Amino acid sequence: MSSAIENTALALRLAAMQDLGGHDADILKAFGHYLVTAPDEDLFRLSPLRYAQVHEITQRQAIDLFLYATHAGILEANWGVVCPTCYAFVNTPGGLHAITSHSYCHLCDLEFDVSVDENVEVAFTVAPAARKIRFHDIEALDFQRDWITWSYSSSRYYDKELRDIFQKLVEASSVLKPHDSITLTPNLSRGTRYHAVTPSRHAFAHIIIAPDAETREVTFEIFDGRIVPDQVTLKPGAVTLHFVNRSESRLAVGVVLDGRTGYPELTTQEVERVKEFFNSKPTYLTAKQVATSQVFREQFRAESIPSQLGLAFKSVTFLFSDLKGSTALYQRVGDIRAYEIVREHFTLLRDIIAEFGGAVVKTMGDAVMASFADPMSALEAAIVISREIARVPSDEALILKIGVHMGSCIAVESNERLDYFGQTVNLAARVQSIAAAGEIVVTQPIYESPGAMDLLRSMRLTPTPDSVYLRGIDGITPVYRLS
Repeated sequence: MSSAIENTALALRLAAMQDLGGHDADILKAFGHYLVTAPDEDLFRLSPLRYAQVHEITQRQAIDLFLYATHAGILEANWGVVCPTCYAFVNTPGGLHAITSHSYCHLCDLEFDVSVDENVEVAFTVAPAARKIRFHDIEALDFQRDWITWSYSSSRYYDKELRDIFQKLVEASSVLKPHDSITLTPNLSRGTRYHAVTPSRHAFAHIIIAPDAETREVTFEIFDGRIVPDQVTLKPGAVTLHFVNRSESRLAVGVVLDGRTGYPELTTQEVERVKEFFNSKPTYLTAKQVATSQVFREQFRAESIPSQLGLAFKSVTFLFSDLKGSTALYQRVGDIRAYEIVREHFTLLRDIIAEFGGAVVKTMGDAVMASFADPMSALEAAIVISREIARVPSDEALILKIGVHMGSCIAVESNERLDYFGQTVNLAARVQSIAAAGEIVVTQPIYESPGAMDLLRSMRLTPTPDSVYLRGIDGITPVYRLS
């Protein structure tokens, strides 16, 4: 399945991963074995969440593993906009930078807002340097076998039985060279609706079959991401479909039965499987989960934010911490020793924040700003940090003040790094500023997050409600002081 040279290259890259990330040896060994032995289709748009489930490791371990593997050239990250109706994966080759605020699903004929929090998925494909799979070469692909895998990620589509079912819907297919043309002559009499499809571009044209139509012939022109015309009506029976490739890429094109008009030749059980597939919402790794991870910040500094307006997040949780009395510490123990202690404190916070899936956005003097994809991870990290700070070797006890808040924000590129701006960030910083020594202060959205009360009880923390005025924030802000 892989040549000796490819295996050697993979082994060297896995060794580089071990040196870089200090991964568990068993996890890395299992990962390498999977990359060598898994079927080609399982290594195309691979979901780390699915991988974690199958290989019985945590989601955080799998996400970090995949990000390090991408940095090592073993995997390639695929950023895709996910249609909110059919959950198709609309590939964005430009990565995070290419994500726009709106997208269009040609299959569903639906324009929708793009949210990096919810409907931008990050999947991973094995890189050619690590192992060659048929999805690296369009000539090696079989449309009937592979068209559905092209259209989704493995978080959505990983069942071989379903792949076999969807093969039965294909009427005809071919591959077009750039600026080339072909003619397909399928017999379209099994149903009343079909699709002309170029899966790699998520381009669809709707073919309606009607006895009173005037023709059985049409010419489709294929551009990047679009087929023109996008809807035609033809007589049933043998039709003549001309396809002209107007793009600079090789494209696979096929004609597929639209299941909404029925599934001829499928058993009742197969029909139910197909309906279940289209009606179930997948769970996948979102762009927000990736962008707020420590590994992404450290290993993908070149990944830029789209446009000067930045990237809008509906909800990011921010943790701010400040080392109380650090100025006096410098005076008491001297600059060199104090700086050493502060650096040890930064290392501890970085490790704990990364452990809970967050990332250190920046340090400011002896203060830390961190981001998390969800509030519970940030809250648990804050509690662990407040209890583990005593581990830092110091001439005297170190005391932290911590604030946690969540809300919408804008991500921008600042000094070639991902940074965040907006009222949410300002409020989170102000909440930290009113914390007493050794205290965690959280806002109402954090306190009311699902699972927060259970976590506080399990950690034996007592929340004390308070209402405070915060500098630069209008009105009274409800907060909870944890002790």
